[in-house]
Amino acid sequence: MHKIAEKKWSEKIFGAYDIRGLYPAEINEDAAYKIARAFARYLRFSDADGKVLKIIVSSDNFKCRIFF
Repeated sequence: MHKIAEKKWSEKIFGAYDIRGLYPAEINEDAAYKIARAFARYLRFSDADGKVLKIIVSSDNFKCRIFF
């Protein structure tokens, strides 16, 4: 069971249009569980009845990233 009150991840993972971070330092299983739970709740109370919703889940295998 997840402890909803505790936070063991970084708030830096939230961007304007995405969620990304380094595992396990910035994003981990606890964060994924809480984000999915919140998203499911959002969908439950949204007015998306009859609409097609697209959800994209992705990952990569980069050990580190260099930005120029």
